[in-house]
Amino acid sequence: MAVEARQQFPSLACNNNNDHDKGGSSAVGWVDNRGELGVDLFRRPVQQQRQVATGTECPSALAMAAYSRHTPPQSGVVLPAEFSCSMASQIDKEKREIDQFLCLQSERLRATLQRQMLSLMRTMEAKASALLRHKEEELAQARRTAAELEERLRRSEADGQAWQRMARESEATAIALSSTLEQVRDGAGGLPSAVNRAEPAASCCSSSSTPPGVGGEPDSRGRPDEAAAGRCRGCGVQDACVLFFPCMHLCACELCDALLAACPVCSCLKQGSMEVFIP
Repeated sequence: MAVEARQQFPSLACNNNNDHDKGGSSAVGWVDNRGELGVDLFRRPVQQQRQVATGTECPSALAMAAYSRHTPPQSGVVLPAEFSCSMASQIDKEKREIDQFLCLQSERLRATLQRQMLSLMRTMEAKASALLRHKEEELAQARRTAAELEERLRRSEADGQAWQRMARESEATAIALSSTLEQVRDGAGGLPSAVNRAEPAASCCSSSSTPPGVGGEPDSRGRPDEAAAGRCRGCGVQDACVLFFPCMHLCACELCDALLAACPVCSCLKQGSMEVFIP
């Protein structure tokens, strides 16, 4: 700071030297109090300097001389108080400007970060929305597929139950047919006058209390030769080899089966027929 002061105020040092040369007043000392720049000028006239030589100066001059003897010489010239005040104000101004600049840059940085975060959030939100819509479509498709599979499962269960019922019915029909065939075999191998082969079992469509020849059932006693021989109830020539459903009567041949719409024994409406091979 002292060197700068010398460079900035060379006229001050020149004036001081000129004063010594002219024999005028001279500067005695400068005071620096902990960085606060100040100046304490003690100017002595030439007459007082001469009185120091003769020993007739005033007490204040003696005190100043003693102070100058006991005070070490300063290393450089100290800045004046006005310059120190202007420097302090300039430093404060620059500090305020730096603070304002930092605040402005902080605000700009914060705004930039906010814009970047907002843009990033919008991008992520768009991607998340698209992914969510895709997953919702997949979920809806999976739900539709599950509903279709459940419907197929219900239909399969219903079909399975129907097939089980049909299997039980077929099993019962097979058992009945086996029983009928056994009866037919027994009737064919026994006495021809015992039982008519064409009527091995009672009809399920006619009452057991209805006498023969009543309610549309033909009387087998009118044709004893057909009843005894197990001939066809339609033509009376061929052997009976067709079983009618649901009455279970074995009473027609293969040719008459195509022409008959009802059982010739009980007049029950024919729902089906099956050819039976009798050994």
